[in-house]
Amino acid sequence: MKRPPLSGLNAILLGSRLFALMAVLVHFVSEATPVGQLVVVRFTVGIAGTLTLLAFQRRPPNLRHWPLLGLRGLLGGLAVLLYFFSIGKLGAG
Repeated sequence: MKRPPLSGLNAILLGSRLFALMAVLVHFVSEATPVGQLVVVRFTVGIAGTLTLLAFQRRPPNLRHWPLLGLRGLLGGLAVLLYFFSIGKLGAG
C-alpha cells in the first residue's frame, strides 16, 4: 500500500509542535512540581503510548538487544531530566 507523499512531513510537523507544547507545559508546571516527578510523568505517558501501539499492532516488543535498549533508556532519561531542569531555570523559548 502506497503512502501519501507528505505523510513524513506531517509527522515531523506534528512532532515539532508536540515537542514545543511539552516545553511550554514543563515551564509552567516546573514552578510547583519537582523536575523528577515531571520526568516520571513524561515517561509514563510515553510507555503507555508505546504499549498501546504494540497492542493495536498485536505484536510483542523486540527486546533482542535489551542491554542497548536499557542504555538508551538510561541516557534518554538523563537527557530529559537535564532538559526539564534547564527549562525550569531558563524558560521555554
